[in-house]
Amino acid sequence: MDLSKFVKTYQRDIVFVIALILVFVSAYNIGKIAGAEKIKPYLTVTEPVERRSAVAGEGVAPTPAPTPADFRVVVSKSSSGKVYHFLWCPSVSKIKESNKVYFDNEQAAQAAGYKLAGNCSK
Repeated sequence: MDLSKFVKTYQRDIVFVIALILVFVSAYNIGKIAGAEKIKPYLTVTEPVERRSAVAGEGVAPTPAPTPADFRVVVSKSSSGKVYHFLWCPSVSKIKESNKVYFDNEQAAQAAGYKLAGNCSK
């Protein structure tokens, strides 16, 4: 059977399959566009987070709570990896207060050879 005979025989089926493929591709792309508009904005801190005061006798002053304009980053001086964390990252609460070293901003931490921790995002 040659190609022209095949196309004439199954013309309706071929057009249907092409139309179905176009509908699926269009629906997929429309879904991606709609999903891109729903991306969550960066984390914003609206109220200071309560901080625990230092345990008596350790000689460590309590750290002030992060504020929306607080761009400091923290590193652990006892860590083997050279990573920094934003104050809102979950790993910051796992660093002992006595091991925390603060930088004024992430550029200062990067200049000191640190890179952003994998579980932190801007």
